[in-house]
Amino acid sequence: MITIFSIEFDDSTNQVIDWLDYYSATWKRINSEDIENEIEIIVKTHDSNQLDKKNTVWFRKWRKTTDEINHETKDVYIELNKGIEFEQFSNYLFHCHSNGYWLNHPNNLAYDKITQLNRAKTIGIEIPPTLFTNSKTELLEFIKKYTAIITKPLNASILVQSRGKNLINYTRIVDKQEINQLEEYFYPSLFQKFIDKEFEIRSFYLEGNFYSMAIFSQNDERTKIDFRHYNFEKPNRNVSYQLPKEIEQKLSRLMKVLRINSGSLDLIKAKSGEYIFLEVNPLGQFGMTSTPCNYFLEKKIAQLLINKTNEKQKNNK
Repeated sequence: MITIFSIEFDDSTNQVIDWLDYYSATWKRINSEDIENEIEIIVKTHDSNQLDKKNTVWFRKWRKTTDEINHETKDVYIELNKGIEFEQFSNYLFHCHSNGYWLNHPNNLAYDKITQLNRAKTIGIEIPPTLFTNSKTELLEFIKKYTAIITKPLNASILVQSRGKNLINYTRIVDKQEINQLEEYFYPSLFQKFIDKEFEIRSFYLEGNFYSMAIFSQNDERTKIDFRHYNFEKPNRNVSYQLPKEIEQKLSRLMKVLRINSGSLDLIKAKSGEYIFLEVNPLGQFGMTSTPCNYFLEKKIAQLLINKTNEKQKNNK
């Protein structure tokens, strides 16, 4: 049995399931929304079979506890408590499958960008000069040293709906004039040296294998700083790309150190020739790499899950 933890509207999950059906695999999908919807969920602590499931598990996505909390409601404390209860039950649900093979485990996905960068650096991977600070003085010294700097969120970008519009935080340039307008101490933020790039690279990692794509975003003012600031009228050119073996080996070591066996990595190929690591998102999109490059990653994920299931069934005989 293959168990998939996901969210309702995730097309990548749907496409992998299509391949599982093609191969006549047995699967079960649990969406985080199911917990609060009209679906029967029964967990018996006295049933040892439920606590010792040797399933193959794919942790694709899961709702965060604060995603649906409306802080303007009078029942905010009830909502917060529901969020805590949701998180506790989710952890137990994952525990019920703890003896199986996991394609990414939720316990190993919480590394922030600074931790990722520090661990990459110890392995010998190039990273951008980085400052995390709340000090105007420190930030002025940083921009004095590197001239051009950017800021980005510590966590993954979030979508905020406000006044009928969708707002999302991107990587962007910070100039000295803007810094001079800051208070002496501000909310702690992440800053990095701006890297003059030849192109960006999105690489999907799956159990030791890399499937990479070059994104030529540097010639469009809209996508120059962050390719995710998509230009739908004139999309960036995306082509399949082979990372040097030495870079792949170092990145593979990083993924093992982070205990992540699947994820989307972002890098920059600098004009100086260096490959510079930016971050890895274990739950990141892979369809955007799969389709343009004909990697058929959805098929590869389905085959991996089936192979791991067959291995467990063989070992249990």
